[in-house]
Amino acid sequence: MSELPPPDWYPDPEDDRQYRYWDGERWTEHHAPRRLDNKPRPTGKLIRDSASMIRRHWRVYVVVVAVGAAVAAVITELGYRAWLSSWNTAFGGQLEEIMNRLTSPGFDPTTQESQDYFSSIDFDPSLGALGRGALGGLLMAVAPLLGVASMARAAVTDLRGRTPAASDALRGGLGRLPRVLGVWLQIFAVMAAVGTVVVIAARFSPLLALPLGLAALVLFVAAFPVMSMAGTTAAVGPKTLSLRYAHSLVRGTYWPTFGRLLVIALLTGVFALVVGLAFFAISPGDALDPSGGSLIINMVSYFLNSAIGLTATIPSVLLYRDLGGETPTDP
Repeated sequence: MSELPPPDWYPDPEDDRQYRYWDGERWTEHHAPRRLDNKPRPTGKLIRDSASMIRRHWRVYVVVVAVGAAVAAVITELGYRAWLSSWNTAFGGQLEEIMNRLTSPGFDPTTQESQDYFSSIDFDPSLGALGRGALGGLLMAVAPLLGVASMARAAVTDLRGRTPAASDALRGGLGRLPRVLGVWLQIFAVMAAVGTVVVIAARFSPLLALPLGLAALVLFVAAFPVMSMAGTTAAVGPKTLSLRYAHSLVRGTYWPTFGRLLVIALLTGVFALVVGLAFFAISPGDALDPSGGSLIINMVSYFLNSAIGLTATIPSVLLYRDLGGETPTDP
């Protein structure tokens, strides 16, 4: 008996215009588009079409960005308080004193007084003490995702030839939020696992630090198109495994996709730098730090960050559609 092929996406034997997933024993019902001759639109056209889409419905995007920023600021405030409370508990209620010592002018950790003080601190590494900190950090990390998902949903409505509504976009973004969060948690877990392996291996053999670090960097850069399209898939695509689906989209168009996403990232970075410098020039020093400053400052900061994110989200959705990505109407 011949050996069956391993689980993977293969051209659908019933329709060569799409891929179908083979689980190692049989064909499943999971399909993905297969672009045989079409390529993503040129980079310049991708940027122009994105700008036109934003300009055409700018009022909708302003509302989505504003609501997303307000939600993100509140979530960040709650997350930061939980994070701060957790570490204060872990350090026996002395977190403020510790920070004051560390930031005081002339602080010297090698003095006997400093060593005696830090050795006297009872650190509580219990799950109860650090669990709130982990939850708070997670809340701060996922705070902007509602805005991103809602922007993507508005863009898809526009691509279907209908006028997007801010309320529908926000409702759809909220419905897709668990999937978007799940994808980025998977990506973060993989990155953390690879980083842990590099650190552990380097401790046993320092000579391995450089080659392993470079290998990890190359791996993350190479996976950049799949990770980016996976996030977009989670926001607007079919309810299947987003990373697997994104891999099927990028297959055969890896370098064109990589190049366009790189240009988008560079343009977004330049825009973020300009906005950040302008905001920093007219705002308090901690205005760009989501964990510091007032709630109002955080809202303004997140509004600007969401506006910057818009310049990456819209072209990513257009690229996703160019690659043949499906956009079901359900949230």
